[in-house]
Amino acid sequence: MAFRWGSIGTPKQDVLKAANGDTYGQAMLNWLRGDTSDNSNFRKRPTTSIMGAIVNSTPTVQQRPGADLRGAEFAGYGAFVNTWRTRKTVLWVGAGDGMLHAFDAAKTGGGAPLLSYVPEPLFAKLPNWASPNGDKVQSFVDGSPLTADVKVGSNWRTYLFSSMGRGAKGMFALDVTDPASFTEANAAGIFRWQFTEADDASGDLGHIVNDPALSRVSEQAGNVAKMKNGKFALLMGNGFFSTQGSAALYILFVDGPSSGNWAGQYVKLVA
Repeated sequence: MAFRWGSIGTPKQDVLKAANGDTYGQAMLNWLRGDTSDNSNFRKRPTTSIMGAIVNSTPTVQQRPGADLRGAEFAGYGAFVNTWRTRKTVLWVGAGDGMLHAFDAAKTGGGAPLLSYVPEPLFAKLPNWASPNGDKVQSFVDGSPLTADVKVGSNWRTYLFSSMGRGAKGMFALDVTDPASFTEANAAGIFRWQFTEADDASGDLGHIVNDPALSRVSEQAGNVAKMKNGKFALLMGNGFFSTQGSAALYILFVDGPSSGNWAGQYVKLVA
């Protein structure tokens, strides 16, 4: 959904306004969006530095399609590469303001912000970031993003995957195929899915903080691979501070949950 007061719904409005009413809640949302005019209710910050600190998130650059995916196993990929061969390159990084940020990564004239995404599991923490009494540096979107070209159903797309690191236990996926589509009006088309403790109540999911690896085979993120069942999947270790304290590997099929249900859409291997 668009990060606007009229779009986020009553439960999220209640998180922002607490017991202070709609006007305060709307002012907080505006502050989170970058407004610097209200220094009486919220954290003071310079007009030239509205972004939160980058704590542990390693930036990644989303290149134009060019993975080494050939042959009948990857039918249609060549046409996908040709379609998007001139698209904008994008730099992605998570920050302590509760947002994953995208910037124009052009060598000349780059740096312009393109998109900021607030993962739903972190929404309840936003008032603490806005508060003048909150810690100056906080670990919210603290995971390291990665991008990969994947086949979803019969269509090739570029997906961004990221954990929330120390901010929350979970992962999410965005469809970032077309940087020109990074608009509030297309919010629902960009968001694909999230996977949290609510989707696996076993207690095996922890805080995932590992950096992505590069595959020497596909020449794209090594955390993404085509599985024997023909589906692409995201492979992630379960991280630290899981309730069970066991080591586990999560294999999440990139097409995500069916009607909101992850049953049959992921595999978990526990050591």
